[in-house]
Amino acid sequence: MDHVLVGSVEQSARAVKRPHQVHRLSREVGGDVFPRGRPDIALAVVRRAGRELNADWVVDDALPLADRLTANFARMAVHARAPSDAWRIHRRARAADQPDFDEVIDDYLRAITSSIALNHLGTPDPPPLVALALAGYLTFGVTVLDQARVTDAPQAPVTQILSDTLLATIQAARTASDASR
Repeated sequence: MDHVLVGSVEQSARAVKRPHQVHRLSREVGGDVFPRGRPDIALAVVRRAGRELNADWVVDDALPLADRLTANFARMAVHARAPSDAWRIHRRARAADQPDFDEVIDDYLRAITSSIALNHLGTPDPPPLVALALAGYLTFGVTVLDQARVTDAPQAPVTQILSDTLLATIQAARTASDASR
């Protein structure tokens, strides 16, 4: 459904602010794509934001883990520092506590969790306790990145905090997961 929004997240977000233009937008792509109007456009924008945040996540096991971590943290830092439209939309959608948004956000978080697990565990399907710990880590990471922007903290130590915390989180979750078997 959201594939018809061919512009950037910013352009898509502007469409949400102009619901009176929904019909024109739908007619331009040749169909009634957003039957509920503004709510369907908002969902499409949130999906696109998640895809932009998850795009190009480095999971190439030919690269050392440290290089993958550096690349992935750098990508997220770029989104958080600006902040990008995708970052803002994701943050607002997560805070909205609306069932439609929650489902889309959960899909995005599962995709990120799978990518992290693939990098650290060699599988996109982490054990339940590891998935739980990674969900908590992602919330922590978003908060740290937001606070780094607000306080203008230097990126290198912020990345070190995120990296060390991620490694400790995975180790603790693996230990707990192994102990619960």
